[in-house]
Amino acid sequence: MDTGPIALVVPSYNPDARLIELLQPLFARWYGPIIVVDDGSGPESARVFSLCRELGATVVRHERNRGKGEALKTGFAFAATLTPRPAGVVCADDDCRHLPKDVLAVGRALNLDPGSLMLGCRDFSAPEIPPLTHFANLCTRLAVHLFCGVQVSDTQSGLRGLPMDFAVHMCEEEAAGFEFEAAMLAEAERSGIPFGEVGIAYVNDPAAPLSEFRPVVDTVRILAVMVELFAKYALSSVFCYVLDFVLFALLMRFLGAPLGAASITVSTVIARIISAGTNFAVNRRKVFGAGVSARRIARYVFLSAGIMVASAVAVGWLAPAMGVSAVVVKPLVDFALFFVNYKAQQLWVFA
Repeated sequence: MDTGPIALVVPSYNPDARLIELLQPLFARWYGPIIVVDDGSGPESARVFSLCRELGATVVRHERNRGKGEALKTGFAFAATLTPRPAGVVCADDDCRHLPKDVLAVGRALNLDPGSLMLGCRDFSAPEIPPLTHFANLCTRLAVHLFCGVQVSDTQSGLRGLPMDFAVHMCEEEAAGFEFEAAMLAEAERSGIPFGEVGIAYVNDPAAPLSEFRPVVDTVRILAVMVELFAKYALSSVFCYVLDFVLFALLMRFLGAPLGAASITVSTVIARIISAGTNFAVNRRKVFGAGVSARRIARYVFLSAGIMVASAVAVGWLAPAMGVSAVVVKPLVDFALFFVNYKAQQLWVFA
C-alpha cells in the first residue's frame, strides 16, 4: 500500500468521465476510504457516480448545489464518522487537474506527518501557467501573507491534506465556495498547525471542462476572507479608541474637582489600562484566536509602550523636518503604526 489510513474526499459537480480517470488508478494503491461528494449534480452525471460506487467509493449527495466549501465540509464530516477513524483527509478536484501520482504523493506526505496541513503546490514560474491564473495566485498569496501571516507558494490548489481533527474543526467554517480553501489557510495559521508543501504538476488539458473557479469573482471573495481578519482588528481598535475617550471624559468629570491638575494624568492612566485590557482580550479571542498567557500579556504591554514611544519620536522628528505642525503629522504616523501594530500582534504577541 502506498498510503496509510488517510481518507480521500473529492467534491464533484456535474462530472464527466475524467472523475473516473482520476479515481480508477487510485483504488489499488490508496489505503483508506474514498469519498465522492455529489454537490447537487444534474441527472446526466448519474452514470459517473454509479461507476464511482462500483469502483468502491462512497458517494454522498447534496440535493442542490451548495458550493465547493460545503461539499468539502460534508466529506470531512462523513470521514470523521468512519471506523476506524482516518488519521487525516486528502481533498482533490474532480476534473483530472490533479494527477493520481500527485494525489498519492500528498497522501504519503500526510501519512508521514499527520499533524501538518499538506499543500499540493504548482510551479507558477512554468510557462504553461495562464497569466490570469498566475495573477490570481499572486494576489491571494500576497493577501494571505499580509493579513494572515501565511507564506505558501500556492494558495489556490485544491489538492491538500488535512489532519483529521483540523478537518472536523473546518466544518464549522462559514465560507461555502472556493474561499473556503483560503479560510482554511488562515485558520491553520491561527490554530498553530504547520504547513508542508508537495510539488505537483500543473495540468493544462484543453479538452478538460472549464474550471468552476472564476478568476475575478472568486479571487475577490478569497481576498474578502483575508481582509475580514484585518477588519476585525480595525473594528477592535476603533472600539477601544472610543472606549478610551469616553472613559477619559467620564473620569475627568468626576475626578476633576477633587484632584485638580492631577486628574488628567490619573484619568488618562485608568482609561488606557481599561481600554488596552479590552483591546487585548478582544484581539486575542476574536481576531487572532489565541490563548491567554503571561508571556502574551507581557508582549502586548511591551508592544503598546513601544508603539507610543515610536509615535512620539517619529512625530517629534518629522514635524520640524517637514516644517508642519505635529497635529498634522501625528495622524499620518499613527496610521502607519496601525499596520505595524497589526503585524506585530499577529506574528509576535499572539503567535
